[in-house]
Amino acid sequence: MKTLSMSFRNNEGRVRRLSLPEPKDTLTAAEVQDVMNYMAMNGVFDDFNVVDQAVVIDRQTNTLFDLIQ
Repeated sequence: MKTLSMSFRNNEGRVRRLSLPEPKDTLTAAEVQDVMNYMAMNGVFDDFNVVDQAVVIDRQTNTLFDLIQ
């Protein structure tokens, strides 16, 4: 499962993250940065108005056992 994680900072250095499941494979860094800039400029997260980073996290789950089904 892939997740897009976008991080914003405030003037004190605190971080606020927004995670979105299953981002499109065709999503570009420029598209994400444009959206993040828009969110920061329009106060979506109050004072978390500094764009920090965006990452796509790809997770794989391997079940070792499942006793209760």
